[in-house]
Amino acid sequence: MATLALGDPAAARDEAQRVLDAGDRNYTEEPAIELLVLADALVALEDWEGLAAFLPDLRARQWLLAVGEPTADRAEALVRAAAGEIGPAVELLERAIAGFDRLSPFEAARTREALAALDPGRRATLLDEALATYDRLGARPHAERVRGALGSATPVEGDGRPDPA
Repeated sequence: MATLALGDPAAARDEAQRVLDAGDRNYTEEPAIELLVLADALVALEDWEGLAAFLPDLRARQWLLAVGEPTADRAEALVRAAAGEIGPAVELLERAIAGFDRLSPFEAARTREALAALDPGRRATLLDEALATYDRLGARPHAERVRGALGSATPVEGDGRPDPA
């Protein structure tokens, strides 16, 4: 998880896969957390094929963590958006936001950013909501990125979301 936070999604992907491959031999809580890390690393790498291939495993094990289901919903939404399936992607992102709102305001804000890229009519509102959350949580780099996006007409850059075009 730290590797991903430090900006090396390829190394995070490799480490998460190594831990997951250890399977039941690993008696810590690490494998469940690594499901989330692998999903986020694949998003950051914009590896939509890899994420699509990983989704069945993520869905099968989403029950291991409270945020597992909304994480899987967001991951599937991003795969669908990358494939041009905007309607189903929007529905999945809305469901993910509802799940994250109960569990993780930070992840809900990240998901609002993703939805903002796909829903131009609600873009400003969604980004305002994400910004308010980031400010409240003290997530300065995220708040600065969204603040910059609110001042432009282009989608938020650098958060690993597909271009809906």
